[in-house]
Amino acid sequence: MNRWPSSLRLPDYKPFWPRPSRPFLAGNTLGGMLQTAGNKFRPTPESALDRFDCTSVELPIRDGSGDILAGDFYRPDHPVADRPLVVLLHGLGGTSQSDYIVSAAQLLCDEGNRVVCLDFRGCGDADPKSDGIHHPGRTGDLSALMRAVQHDDWAQGELDNGVVLVGFSLGGSVLLKFLAEEDIDRRVVGAVTVSAPLDLRSTALNLSKPSVWPIQRYLLRRMKSEVLDGPADLTDNECAAIRQARSVWMFDETFTAPHCGFASVEEYYRENSAGPLLSEIDVPTLLIFAENDPVVSTDDYRQYDGKGNQKLHRAIVPDGGHVGFYAEQGSLPHATLRWHESCIASFLEQLTLDPNSSPRAGRTEYEHIKESQLDRGKGEESAKEVAARTVNQQRRIEGRTPNRTTQQ
Repeated sequence: MNRWPSSLRLPDYKPFWPRPSRPFLAGNTLGGMLQTAGNKFRPTPESALDRFDCTSVELPIRDGSGDILAGDFYRPDHPVADRPLVVLLHGLGGTSQSDYIVSAAQLLCDEGNRVVCLDFRGCGDADPKSDGIHHPGRTGDLSALMRAVQHDDWAQGELDNGVVLVGFSLGGSVLLKFLAEEDIDRRVVGAVTVSAPLDLRSTALNLSKPSVWPIQRYLLRRMKSEVLDGPADLTDNECAAIRQARSVWMFDETFTAPHCGFASVEEYYRENSAGPLLSEIDVPTLLIFAENDPVVSTDDYRQYDGKGNQKLHRAIVPDGGHVGFYAEQGSLPHATLRWHESCIASFLEQLTLDPNSSPRAGRTEYEHIKESQLDRGKGEESAKEVAARTVNQQRRIEGRTPNRTTQQ
């Protein structure tokens, strides 16, 4: 069973502000905007990951669509034993090469972690390989990820210590919904979200505020380009709706919701919001959020508290913006300027597994073996036979079932 350490310890956070402006920026919207735009002033070099061994991977989704997930698997020079594999999930309009993904991957590899930077379907390197578009209800993509790695040579032996999923912004929202709704693979041993929207309606309305206009303009440009330049089969009316959209809400109302089969944008937001589902999560999960996030409302984190779910740990600070969290030079215990990255590294260092029980609560060994056989292409009856035979053999070895050949 997955469990927290006796006391999760996260690094102290001292937000970076130019000294004279500290009283005018700390804890307010302007400060949040500047933290959010921090990567424009302190970009991560494109070559940051070049020194690590890298394997490009393609993961078929196997849902009948023919779509493919893509990503890059980075191995550190000196991997730390017994650490889980880390999978980084990008946000809206992002890719596996987004600055915040590359920056986090660099630190985690430096700390001895193996890292996969994933492109959702229709994004980044997965764009030309997918007809479908990415949206926050695509939790099946993460289930497909866990199934696909069982068939890929690069992943063999890499999942022995489990997987920790880390979602940024909308990628975090997808991750939370996945953890709450899907039949979680027993190898998922932990999760982290950074600035994840909990209420998509609230977030879309937030983006329409005049003070957040630069962020909405940037996201809308990326969203339009992602869909119009991709291989998705769009009608003339859909293309016109995309080009005419003047806000994220309008984009979702006139294109995303109807294209994905929702009756209205309200239904689309309601059905795909993760906040109401937090109480259902049964995996140790760290939620990182700043109260001056200009994109995601603080009220959402107050409203959706997980109803006392002991598997959730909420790390909420006054400053940090949206996936910003820039700290004072030298104030963090890890070699990074971004507090959330240091939190992720600390989480990985402290996350433990109970060695005497299955990582997936309530899952029997029979069910796990049966599922594994089905994933390998075995038929239902064959999978049941293999699972039963394996479990019975193990019970005989452990003395829990008498061996028919020796019992007289």
